Amino acid sequence: MPKGGKYPEEALEVLETSRAGNFRASPLGGGPVYTFTPRDREKYGFRTVTKEETRPVWRKGRFSMDFMGEKSVEGWTTGDLWNGWATPFFEKAAGEEALRELEASYAEMNQKYVWSYDPKGDAFVLRDPNWDEPERITGEWTETPEGRKKLYGIGAYSWTWTED
Repeated sequence: MPKGGKYPEEALEVLETSRAGNFRASPLGGGPVYTFTPRDREKYGFRTVTKEETRPVWRKGRFSMDFMGEKSVEGWTTGDLWNGWATPFFEKAAGEEALRELEASYAEMNQKYVWSYDPKGDAFVLRDPNWDEPERITGEWTETPEGRKKLYGIGAYSWTWTED
């Protein structure tokens, strides 16, 4: 990470190094790949991220996808990215709200997107017409600044969420 950089927003993931001291890296969570030289190491003051910095710290945010228009849903994030996109986790009611928005968007395109909540398995079950098998998203107890919350990673590492 560059000297003075903030984790995870400015962190880089080193992909490979050479004997000459060059290294290739991309932004943590995905993005373009850059090549750096030993001179760049000096110029940017790169340093290794500490274990303490990588400890997840959850914070609230509002998240949306293109199909939602001006609407957004309250969720939680650690700031992690997936291919440059936000990775929100939702409390049950907010997850239901996000899925209702998705269902309505599919209906506008004359397609059917079906989801349900399985209380026995504590999981959202998503049935996209383009998938062979349904996806199950189970709740996970998570420590947040507001105490323990059960959060569901609805599309956290596969959908194109944006943090508002």
